[in-house]
Amino acid sequence: MKPETSHKLSLEVNKLILRSRNLSLKEQMDINIERIYFFNSHKLEDGQSIIVSGTEDDMSRMIYENPSLVEEGLKPVSQEEQTKYGFIDVLCIDKNNILTIIECKRHNADLGAVTQLRRYVEKLMVSKGISKVRGILAAPKITSNAEKMLIDWGFEFKSIKPPKYLEEFDKKQSKLDNF
Repeated sequence: MKPETSHKLSLEVNKLILRSRNLSLKEQMDINIERIYFFNSHKLEDGQSIIVSGTEDDMSRMIYENPSLVEEGLKPVSQEEQTKYGFIDVLCIDKNNILTIIECKRHNADLGAVTQLRRYVEKLMVSKGISKVRGILAAPKITSNAEKMLIDWGFEFKSIKPPKYLEEFDKKQSKLDNF
């Protein structure tokens, strides 16, 4: 289930209807159930913890600890640098001594990610009183429109996948077919 999705179950004229809506993503799905052949209920218990990995925090930490993944010669300055416009994921200085902002996205980078990067670059130039700040968008993929906008604004894209080192396959983790 995607975040912010709502579900509603109702009975209408001998049909069970499941309605799922995600307003922010403009997605909806209706499932009409006309017959139920079998219904059973079981309490599902799984004592294993779910470990979420590959988040943007993991990604920015990975880049901060090893900036050569993005570009040789980058030196990390700070991670999660707070501004009044949000948090800069990774702040570096490149081999030419230019302040560089790296914005991390764990999925497809879109137009919103590019405008976010631009906002950080512009605000950092003003707050530091400097005329040049590089902007790099690090994500596994980028949409074609976002890539065009990125190039138009003089920023760069680096294809970086979120780290999977925190994921551990645990044979004790139950799957639905095990219940």
